[in-house]
Amino acid sequence: MGSELDSLKATLRSLVVSCPTSVDVQALRRDYRNMMGEHIPIAKYGYRDLVTFLKERCSDSFLLQGSPANPTVTLIVPDTLKHIDKFVRKQKIPSTAKL
Repeated sequence: MGSELDSLKATLRSLVVSCPTSVDVQALRRDYRNMMGEHIPIAKYGYRDLVTFLKERCSDSFLLQGSPANPTVTLIVPDTLKHIDKFVRKQKIPSTAKL
Protein backbone atom coordinates (compact mmCIF):
# COMPACT_ATOMS: atom_id res chain seq x y z
CA MET A 1 0.00 0.00 0.00
CA GLY A 2 3.01 2.28 0.50
CA SER A 3 3.84 2.41 -3.19
CA GLU A 4 0.18 3.11 -4.04
CA LEU A 5 0.17 6.01 -1.58
CA ASP A 6 3.43 7.31 -3.05
CA SER A 7 1.92 7.12 -6.53
CA LEU A 8 -1.20 8.98 -5.38
CA LYS A 9 0.93 11.67 -3.73
CA ALA A 10 2.97 12.05 -6.93
CA THR A 11 -0.22 12.49 -8.97
CA LEU A 12 -1.60 15.06 -6.53
CA ARG A 13 1.75 16.92 -6.51
CA SER A 14 1.77 17.02 -10.31
CA LEU A 15 -1.72 18.52 -10.35
CA VAL A 16 -0.78 21.21 -7.84
CA VAL A 17 2.61 22.08 -9.39
CA SER A 18 1.16 22.34 -12.89
CA CYS A 19 -1.26 25.09 -11.91
CA PRO A 20 0.20 28.61 -11.97
CA THR A 21 -2.61 29.93 -9.76
CA SER A 22 -3.55 28.74 -6.31
CA VAL A 23 -5.45 25.46 -5.99
CA ASP A 24 -8.07 24.79 -3.36
CA VAL A 25 -9.20 21.35 -2.25
CA GLN A 26 -12.33 21.41 -4.44
CA ALA A 27 -10.26 22.31 -7.52
CA LEU A 28 -7.77 19.54 -6.70
CA ARG A 29 -10.64 17.05 -6.39
CA ARG A 30 -12.10 18.21 -9.72
CA ASP A 31 -8.74 18.16 -11.52
CA TYR A 32 -7.98 14.64 -10.26
CA ARG A 33 -11.38 13.41 -11.46
CA ASN A 34 -10.85 15.02 -14.87
CA MET A 35 -7.35 13.57 -15.24
CA MET A 36 -7.83 10.10 -13.76
CA GLY A 37 -11.51 9.49 -14.47
CA GLU A 38 -12.24 8.56 -10.85
CA HIS A 39 -12.48 10.13 -7.42
CA ILE A 40 -9.37 10.42 -5.25
CA PRO A 41 -9.24 7.00 -3.54
CA ILE A 42 -9.02 8.22 0.05
CA ALA A 43 -11.42 5.56 1.37
CA LYS A 44 -8.75 2.95 0.55
CA TYR A 45 -6.64 4.58 3.28
CA GLY A 46 -9.50 4.83 5.79
CA TYR A 47 -10.54 8.46 5.16
CA ARG A 48 -13.85 10.04 4.23
CA ASP A 49 -12.64 13.65 4.13
CA LEU A 50 -10.02 14.83 1.62
CA VAL A 51 -8.83 17.69 3.85
CA THR A 52 -8.11 15.27 6.71
CA PHE A 53 -6.36 12.88 4.33
CA LEU A 54 -4.13 15.66 2.99
CA LYS A 55 -3.28 16.89 6.49
CA GLU A 56 -2.50 13.46 7.92
CA ARG A 57 -1.05 11.48 5.01
CA CYS A 58 0.38 14.21 2.78
CA SER A 59 1.79 16.68 5.30
CA ASP A 60 5.25 16.15 3.78
CA SER A 61 3.96 17.33 0.39
CA PHE A 62 1.36 20.03 1.03
CA LEU A 63 0.51 22.95 3.28
CA LEU A 64 -3.19 23.68 3.75
CA GLN A 65 -4.10 27.31 4.43
CA GLY A 66 -7.31 29.28 4.65
CA SER A 67 -10.87 28.12 5.18
CA PRO A 68 -11.10 24.78 7.00
CA ALA A 69 -13.90 23.68 4.64
CA ASN A 70 -11.97 24.37 1.42
CA PRO A 71 -8.37 25.35 2.15
CA THR A 72 -5.79 26.38 -0.42
CA VAL A 73 -3.30 23.62 -1.17
CA THR A 74 0.32 24.78 -1.42
CA LEU A 75 3.03 22.42 -2.60
CA ILE A 76 6.10 21.93 -0.44
CA VAL A 77 8.60 22.03 -3.29
CA PRO A 78 11.53 19.63 -2.88
CA ASP A 79 14.89 20.57 -4.38
CA THR A 80 14.34 18.14 -7.26
CA LEU A 81 11.27 20.09 -8.45
CA LYS A 82 12.37 23.67 -7.83
CA HIS A 83 13.34 24.25 -11.47
CA ILE A 84 9.90 23.09 -12.68
CA ASP A 85 8.14 25.19 -10.06
CA LYS A 86 10.08 28.25 -11.21
CA PHE A 87 8.92 27.82 -14.81
CA VAL A 88 5.30 27.16 -13.83
CA ARG A 89 5.18 30.32 -11.73
CA LYS A 90 6.41 32.34 -14.71
CA GLN A 91 3.67 30.96 -16.98
CA LYS A 92 1.27 33.40 -18.48
CA ILE A 93 -2.16 32.86 -16.94
CA PRO A 94 -4.68 32.38 -19.77
CA SER A 95 -7.48 34.88 -19.99
CA THR A 96 -10.95 33.41 -19.65
CA ALA A 97 -12.66 36.55 -20.97
CA LYS A 98 -14.35 36.18 -24.35
CA LEU A 99 -14.80 39.15 -26.61
